[in-house]
Amino acid sequence: MAITTENMTWRSWWDGGATDGPIATRWNVNSWPTTYVLDPKGVVRYRNVRDQALSDALEKLIRENE
Repeated sequence: MAITTENMTWRSWWDGGATDGPIATRWNVNSWPTTYVLDPKGVVRYRNVRDQALSDALEKLIRENE
């Protein structure tokens, strides 16, 4: 299982490997990987941010919630 072998510490779901599965369809996933950053209330604040943009998004949310 990838969660174990890759030491993944975040939540991850398998939706059949295609973008037409029930989870991908509900969340409007059109390609892999797709990343969502949620705030403490569960509101999607960022979608498909990577690298420095992801770090910046996380820093901003942390500062907002201190």
